[in-house]
Amino acid sequence: MIESLTPEQEVLFSSFVEKWRLIALSTEPIDRQKAVNSVGAAYDLIGKKQPEIIFCRSPDEALLEIWFLSDSQKDFPRLREIDLYLGAWQYLHKWWRDSTQRHNLHSRWILRQTKQQIYQIQLLLSGELFNQGRSQMGIKWRQFYEYEVSQLIESMVIKSPLYNNGILYDFYIAILRDNPNPWEWQIFRDLIFNCDCIFAFEGVCFVCDRPRILSFDSENRLHAEGSPAIQFADGFGVYAYHDISLPENYGKLHPSQWQSHWLLSEENAELRRVLIQGIGYDRLCQELRATELDSWQDYSLLRVDKTLDREPIHLLKMKCPSTGYIHALRVPPNLESARDAVRWVNWGIDPEAFSVQT
Repeated sequence: MIESLTPEQEVLFSSFVEKWRLIALSTEPIDRQKAVNSVGAAYDLIGKKQPEIIFCRSPDEALLEIWFLSDSQKDFPRLREIDLYLGAWQYLHKWWRDSTQRHNLHSRWILRQTKQQIYQIQLLLSGELFNQGRSQMGIKWRQFYEYEVSQLIESMVIKSPLYNNGILYDFYIAILRDNPNPWEWQIFRDLIFNCDCIFAFEGVCFVCDRPRILSFDSENRLHAEGSPAIQFADGFGVYAYHDISLPENYGKLHPSQWQSHWLLSEENAELRRVLIQGIGYDRLCQELRATELDSWQDYSLLRVDKTLDREPIHLLKMKCPSTGYIHALRVPPNLESARDAVRWVNWGIDPEAFSVQT
């Protein structure tokens, strides 16, 4: 029985993580013939008839193709979805589960950073697919997205656990020298290695190419300035600033071109924080002609020149003690002290009543 990994095995595990990370984050175009072979073998494994395979340059293009096909048939339920990955994985899962219990090996060695990178790509991509699709083709298209595509997108966002399972299974085979399901393992691995996003149905399978660009910051968070952090060959992409999804009107501009007055009309608190971070507090105060009226602990009450609005603009500047992020929130112009502004933000509760300030 294997109770724990040796130092050599821990080094070996890191190499497996890196191997699968490179696969997950690849921007190389897929080999279409290999993709055809992989999808065909998976359909065979689960007892399904060989499908027509439609290649798409992005998940967005795939959803459009699904829409056109379902609309021409007037019967979307005829496109009955199947899960190729689950079909291949079910043959492997029992051995994987029994091995982890028998040898007391668990998934705690999976590098959290690798998992987070893959998950964040899927999270931002699925959100942009949904938002973009709702505005493309009118009410019928929006209804299609509301009732059908949301489920399709959920089925697409499955790669994070699949890659983690792939790492573990690949590693277990290496250290246990045991693979009771070599054919099923080959099919499961080839699906991930040779394809990207797949929408699989009875009789037809949509296979998406990989993105051409994946851009990260120094902490491996999705990030690009003035360009998409994720971009596919057909131009579909996602703008992101340190893992935060940006609307196109912000994302297509470098932060040096962001305008301070956007902060006054932006209702999303997370986007306000991004704007402040990108613009910089010094430029923000200068461009908004902000003057400090009062301060209390980590809070400052600022006044912005009244020519920017019909009445004076007061902003409460707050520095988060745990993250160091600076937040700014507009407060009523009749407030003249920072403590009163904090009380207003907290629905009338005096800040001294909080044991921990946020």
